[in-house]
Amino acid sequence: MTDLVDPVIFNKDPDEITTLEFFWSNRLGSNTISATDTEIGGDDSALTLVADSYSGKKTLAQVSGGTVGATYCVKSLATLSNGDVLAYTKKVKVKECE
Repeated sequence: MTDLVDPVIFNKDPDEITTLEFFWSNRLGSNTISATDTEIGGDDSALTLVADSYSGKKTLAQVSGGTVGATYCVKSLATLSNGDVLAYTKKVKVKECE
């Protein structure tokens, strides 16, 4: 998967525990990811971070919960080998399957 087709808006059921992938290949240049951090903001605090990690040219944020109808911003911060910190935000909309 490339950055160009990486969805920025993600629909999630409140009962799911799911992993969001953030692809950095077109922003790394010759650098590598040396650390990651994840911030979540939104309508309330019901969407929670279970875990975050990095592998190769992507960072991962596993999230759970959320309130039906709420929208959250999940921001992945990638610290690079040269000390730069890049930010990539995805919106998560919580919906129940009908």
